[in-house]
Amino acid sequence: MGRPGIWIGLLLVFVFQLDENIAAANTVAIHRILMKGIEANFSGDYDRAAEIFSTIEAVDPEHPSQAFYQAVVLFWRNSLDAGNPRHIDRIRQYLNQAGEQAEKMLAVDENNVDALHYMGLVYTYLGRLEAHNGRLYRGGVLGEKGRTYLERAIEICEKQENKTSPSGLMAGNPCEDLYFPYGAYSYFAGRLPRFLQVFNFLWFIPNGSTEEGLNALERARGNSALHRPGAESLLVGIFLNFEEDRMTTAREISADLISRFPDNPVLEIQHARLLLAEGKHQDAAEKSDRIIEKVDQRIRNYDDVVRQAALQVKAEAWIRQDNPTSARAILFRLETDAAYQNNSLRPYTDLLLGMLADIEKKRETATGYYEKASSYKGALRNRMVDQKARQYLEKPFIGSRRDSSS
Repeated sequence: MGRPGIWIGLLLVFVFQLDENIAAANTVAIHRILMKGIEANFSGDYDRAAEIFSTIEAVDPEHPSQAFYQAVVLFWRNSLDAGNPRHIDRIRQYLNQAGEQAEKMLAVDENNVDALHYMGLVYTYLGRLEAHNGRLYRGGVLGEKGRTYLERAIEICEKQENKTSPSGLMAGNPCEDLYFPYGAYSYFAGRLPRFLQVFNFLWFIPNGSTEEGLNALERARGNSALHRPGAESLLVGIFLNFEEDRMTTAREISADLISRFPDNPVLEIQHARLLLAEGKHQDAAEKSDRIIEKVDQRIRNYDDVVRQAALQVKAEAWIRQDNPTSARAILFRLETDAAYQNNSLRPYTDLLLGMLADIEKKRETATGYYEKASSYKGALRNRMVDQKARQYLEKPFIGSRRDSSS
């Protein structure tokens, strides 16, 4: 090769190396932004989180993380009222944008783990959006599509597990990040048959099991840089609603979460519900009072929906301590105040009114409320209320004579 050819070859090597270094630097920069934005989001500062995530565009306007995490912020804004349609269009818009950007990355490199990760996230979150609004079949189909992308990414990572990422430790371990969405889908795929009994047939078979899902979520909790808080909060929710034998672990994780993120209304309400489920009724009532104080102080994102959720926990705590007078005062307000109507928390109020009527020996009134609580359609939370209402329709609710925490 002549001297010009040698110089051209060296120049190409330099350009390719420069491209790799720029890509690595961008990866590190995006990772830092994501960690900062996730911290703000879990701190309950959704406005600041959205602002932080928007800065990714200046680093790489085509990277799917910016659009995806804008959708995540909106999910959290709506988390306590998951059936509320106020953010649905924007969430879909952001998720679709992230999906299109990830597809462009895959067109360049079909084995790009980052792109496969975001494709998996996009489809599992689109499935979650459908499930929140009662379209469980559609949600399962989308989630299953997301699972295939995540499995591809995990397979690639397993083959490369002994290799070091060019971006180094500053960008975390992207392979470990995969186990959060994969675990979330696998767990709920294992639960889907219970919720899909209304269907006579399925055009798809959900892949995954509760055990597989829990193992993956625990792995993400231990090893994922991006998804550790998400895995923790999801595990608490799973243990609270489905795995009663894991309540001690749930309490430990939840207590740690709210100590790190003390002004996150979603985490606080979840912790109050956990105390209630453990039979610590007085503790749950006191926790509800502290949450309501934050609403009164107008701490960011502590709004009327947060107050409503806290009042519901407190009302149930009074019911389970056989204090109908205190419970009735709260439930009358929840039943009549327009601020607490027409959202996905309303069925829970009707369930509580039925429980109250039962301990007051007003079975006919209780039956009416349980039937009303069972009549709501749509959001997944309504289906969970429906299960309790049907249980109490068959056998009246009986309040406890002694608070188990005393």
